[in-house]
Amino acid sequence: MFPSDIQAVIDDFLPICRELADGRYAVSIGGSRARKTSDELSDIDFRLFCDSLVQEPDQRARFEEQLEASIQRWSRQGIIIDGCWIRKIEDIDAQLNQWRAGVIAP
Repeated sequence: MFPSDIQAVIDDFLPICRELADGRYAVSIGGSRARKTSDELSDIDFRLFCDSLVQEPDQRARFEEQLEASIQRWSRQGIIIDGCWIRKIEDIDAQLNQWRAGVIAP
């Protein structure tokens, strides 16, 4: 579990990340918070894995603005969010297939 102040950030940020995704998705926390090695200076690293992102430009821009507004709002409270790193599931699958085939090294 995360401390209550960090959980509040996750609860705020998660619905916005979900809205960016189209199709299957997963949201995770990375970095020192995920490794449980964080300290009072650690930021929060969000990860979004999805089939694709919302394609409608106005809708996508609105969600991206919401993400940035959330990042700024929490920053004013002393909690730093290092954004939301986005990866498409098909890209991850392709890379894993290349690793298994010996085409690339992990």
